[in-house]
Amino acid sequence: MKCSMLYGANTYGNKSNAAEYLVRLMRGKEGDAISISFDFDKPAGGRGIGYSKGSVRSVSFTLPAETAKALSHALQLALSETASTDVEFRMEEQD
Repeated sequence: MKCSMLYGANTYGNKSNAAEYLVRLMRGKEGDAISISFDFDKPAGGRGIGYSKGSVRSVSFTLPAETAKALSHALQLALSETASTDVEFRMEEQD
């Protein structure tokens, strides 16, 4: 798994593939969000911040339930054998 984040003028993340990692999915108690975390078995070579430069140990994010549903549908479309290889969608979240 490779990941990157553009933050200001810098790009952070692991440039090389993290070969082995644990994936955790957690549903919010109210069913209002899905949290996903990827814990790498070994630090993945890449760019960090400050003293952590050079090793990415984990990546995690939380999606609102509706975003997770849209992503699930998009992944199903992207993995199906269709003529188009691209899937794109836009989300508008309310606070």
